[in-house]
Amino acid sequence: MKIALWFRSIVCAACLASVALAQTPASPSAEQLADQRFSEALSMMEVKRYAEACALFEESQRLAPASGTLLNLADCYQQLGRLAKASQTFAEAHAQAQRTGNVARQQVAQKRIEALAPRLAHLVISVPQPAPGLSVSLDGVDLPSTQWGTPQAVDPGAHVIRVAAPGRITREITLLPLAEGATRSVEVPPLGPVERSLPAAPGASDEGPTRTETDWQTVGAITGAAVGTVAAVGGTLFAAHSHSKHDESDRTCDGDDCFDQHGVDAMDDAIVAGNRATACFIVAGVGFGVAGVLWFARPFDADDPAPTQVGVGPGRVELRLRW
Repeated sequence: MKIALWFRSIVCAACLASVALAQTPASPSAEQLADQRFSEALSMMEVKRYAEACALFEESQRLAPASGTLLNLADCYQQLGRLAKASQTFAEAHAQAQRTGNVARQQVAQKRIEALAPRLAHLVISVPQPAPGLSVSLDGVDLPSTQWGTPQAVDPGAHVIRVAAPGRITREITLLPLAEGATRSVEVPPLGPVERSLPAAPGASDEGPTRTETDWQTVGAITGAAVGTVAAVGGTLFAAHSHSKHDESDRTCDGDDCFDQHGVDAMDDAIVAGNRATACFIVAGVGFGVAGVLWFARPFDADDPAPTQVGVGPGRVELRLRW
């Protein structure tokens, strides 16, 4: 009796397990997902959301490659204005249809390629003097040397060529927008070498900035002389103005006693201008004095490096002080 009960329990458990397994949904296959993405892409095409449609067609093609998907993807690229990419994708669809023996799709792809051909823009990038290790990229995509000097199909619009080589200055060439069907030739100029700095001392690295030696005492002497000159000119002008106003006041004044307001004003102007002239001459004297001290106290030994060195190099400026 116990054995019969045990056997029935096992049978019931097995039945329940089979029912549970039957209710578990199976994961969709790659082909099913591809069909789903394809249907979604068609819906996006109908409402002219081409960027989203292209992404869905690309995903469908990745999951289950098919020449029909490539034909729709190429048409989507064309709607986005990516004519060169559309022509390339039509060519891929033609090749895949040829491998599977689908003649109808081959004919469709061929007709679309021929219709796009006169609309494609072309660039001819020539490199007459390539530096060792030179690389050329077009819109961020490397262009092999085998394609230099040959027409490259591109989309209408603006394009950027980037040229680089070890030890050379990288150059970017931005092209004006190309019209449909236009062809433009671009010659890449030779790349200049990256500037290297002069060594600061024997045995020092040559990777530092280019040195420009500047004697701070010389700079200070020149600055002091300039300040002194400006102050002397100003003092002279104020002194001349003060003398002129004194002459005016003498006509209507006897010493400090003036007979009218004009004389009083002239006397005041003369005093103010005189004070300003005095201040300017004091500044001039200080400026010339500092300039003389710094000039004659500066080092004259040509073998002794300047105490102040200003280095200017690519991307940085370096200031060195020696005390």
